Amino acid sequence: MFRSFGHTVTDASPGTVVLSEEANVTGPQLVNITYAVLQNMGVSIDNNKVSGSSDKQPSGSFVDVIGRLQGPALEIMNKYELSFEQMAQSAAIATAFIIQQSPNILPEQGFGTAIYYYIEGTKTYPPEF
Repeated sequence: MFRSFGHTVTDASPGTVVLSEEANVTGPQLVNITYAVLQNMGVSIDNNKVSGSSDKQPSGSFVDVIGRLQGPALEIMNKYELSFEQMAQSAAIATAFIIQQSPNILPEQGFGTAIYYYIEGTKTYPPEF
């Protein structure tokens, strides 16, 4: 999502935090998309358990994860002529499906991990493609 903002950032390396109003707006939008899709699929999220699910930390830094995923994501974007914002929204929908289908984690844990990466993805300077 960060790339959709069109920020010109100089002297930043991957992983640098870049705060913006766009991030404050779009991050919660991604959370709401995933939440709404989960609800539509019949998956209830106990909000009290989401904040308490920090015993399972994400397995990798944002820069590591985005570095592995951004190449294939760019191919999908180009194939379907999506913008960076549309790709992020599509990924939020796909994330709900993954959470719903995952037998090894509670929905609240998956949703909490998604929220973590949405925040990172809107406020962190990504690596080059």
